[in-house]
Amino acid sequence: MVAQGISFLSGLAETLKSPEATAQLVDSIVEQDEQTGATSIKIPVESKETVSNILNLIGKLFTK
Repeated sequence: MVAQGISFLSGLAETLKSPEATAQLVDSIVEQDEQTGATSIKIPVESKETVSNILNLIGKLFTK
């Protein structure tokens, strides 16, 4: 799981180096509710467990 996290962060860092790639990423994950105007981030994930594991890993990084 740590390797997956590192791979994700490396890919994200590469994307953020390019303004065009960053704009594409933002367009692909940000949605606006047409009825309320609320903006949210939608990130496709493998499962709820994956999200839980990622959040636990991030929590551990901040507690050290």
